[in-house]
Amino acid sequence: PKLFTALGRAIEARLEDCNAQDLANTAWAFGKACQPDEALFAALAKAMERYLEGSSASADCVAINVQDLVNTTWAFAKLGQFDRQLFAAVGASIKAQRLE
Repeated sequence: PKLFTALGRAIEARLEDCNAQDLANTAWAFGKACQPDEALFAALAKAMERYLEGSSASADCVAINVQDLVNTTWAFAKLGQFDRQLFAAVGASIKAQRLE
């Protein structure tokens, strides 16, 4: 647990440098290891929401990969980190990409 706590704090400090895949992979890794971290997942949710908003607001942005959306939502659900705003943003992204 100490390792994941230290990783969580280090990742939080660098979220500005992360792309959607980085965010998804981070969430997935913590989920796979069954290591909940409320502070990290709150920060991941906000970062992913900003990324999703940017993707839908700009035609120049590349749509977020479906695998990144699935990995992110899986990790949040696996660890009981239910973020209504993130899940709504993911749903809107999927709908916009016509991946229903």
